[in-house]
Amino acid sequence: NICREVIANDDLIRLNEMLNKQYLPSHLGMTAMYKKSKLKYAGFKREKICEFVSNCITCKKHVLLARIAPITPIISTHKWDIVQMDCINMRNYSSFNDGFNWILNILDSYSKFLFFFL
Repeated sequence: NICREVIANDDLIRLNEMLNKQYLPSHLGMTAMYKKSKLKYAGFKREKICEFVSNCITCKKHVLLARIAPITPIISTHKWDIVQMDCINMRNYSSFNDGFNWILNILDSYSKFLFFFL
């Protein structure tokens, strides 16, 4: 048998003490907090935990990263169909490389062959 402490839904003082003790050290989030609290305590509703978590100042400051779209591969059917070009700025090092300021990179997407020009 599991022995759990009962905290009534309307006993706000004990409920807040329990939630502060359980939640504040790690800021688990609503679902994890509910699961962790249910292991030791009973008698309160999920809405109370949701309300507590939604009022947490630290969690309000935390912004979830937006999900980025999956990367779609570049599909090329023959040589030189799709090329990718990039310029590398070498102006700060022109005195070390015979006065060249830029490096032009050209990548053929079909063959994956890389060309570069100074």
